[in-house]
Amino acid sequence: MPRALKAFIADTFEIAASYHREGNLDAALRLYQGVICAEGRHFEALVGLGEIHAQRGRFVEASRLFRQAALVSSYSLDARRNLWAALRRINRRCRR
Repeated sequence: MPRALKAFIADTFEIAASYHREGNLDAALRLYQGVICAEGRHFEALVGLGEIHAQRGRFVEASRLFRQAALVSSYSLDARRNLWAALRRINRRCRR
């Protein structure tokens, strides 16, 4: 991957994370998606996008993203913890 593209992806991710922290979820979501389109195995973008989906109650989509993140970084406790939490919420909904 060219250095300029790597820098662009890193900058885009930082902007997305900043929007996410500020609560601008729509803007963060679009930028996280762009990062993932450019670099499908971008761990932090997968987790960030999963967190947004979880915050919006879209636990199936969140669990898919957290599972992808866990595959990218198998040692990440955050990805596994988020995946477990999303699956638990899906399970609760199914029991209703």
